[in-house]
Amino acid sequence: MAEDIKEILTEYKEETKRHFDVVAERLEDKIAGVAEQKVGRDEFVVLEKRVSMLEAKTK
Repeated sequence: MAEDIKEILTEYKEETKRHFDVVAERLEDKIAGVAEQKVGRDEFVVLEKRVSMLEAKTK
């Protein structure tokens, strides 16, 4: 009986590990997607000026 329990727990452990590996991979993909949208300081300054001009035109 103890061997049966060990086998069940081993299978459960492997299934749980696979599940968390998939979850971690999906999370890494999402983090990478957010990191790719990061803009540099120069780009930010340009965007900030464009927004300011648009705001001035709409007022």
